[in-house]
Amino acid sequence: MRVRLGKTLWISFCTVGMCFSFFTTRVNAPIIEHEAFNSHPKLSFSVISDIHLREGKSNSGTTYHDRIADHRLLSALTDIYDINPHQDALVIDGDCTTTGSQSDYARVRDILNKIPHPTNTLFAIGNHEFSSALYKQNGVFSPRTFPNGVTEQACIELFNSTFAE
Repeated sequence: MRVRLGKTLWISFCTVGMCFSFFTTRVNAPIIEHEAFNSHPKLSFSVISDIHLREGKSNSGTTYHDRIADHRLLSALTDIYDINPHQDALVIDGDCTTTGSQSDYARVRDILNKIPHPTNTLFAIGNHEFSSALYKQNGVFSPRTFPNGVTEQACIELFNSTFAE
């Protein structure tokens, strides 16, 4: 069953949440002297999301490459590696691409192949991975003709074929 929150109810939830944040107090918990708390971590991983890489066509259909998004991902991966080169995993939590196109996915793979990152890299699908349905075959942005011959299942299969190991 799907529940839809009305705008008023949503604003009420947000207001109540803000009130709680104003009235919380800090509790000084006792320091626990136990070997489990003083040893090395059992698992170490980083999480990044919304990298929005784009390679291929602009919304008007011209050749396009988002160098800023590339630079941000490369910088993030470099920082993650510099902080802890022996992490157990990297999680990329949705919106790997801008348009969900094959060329966007190829760009993600290209960057991941160029820079050190944990071998165990996990991907979650985001809403932008379904955005290819907003584009015509020639790459022109066309929400009026949605879904432009693209099915939800095709978007999921493209995501899985790109990141499945």
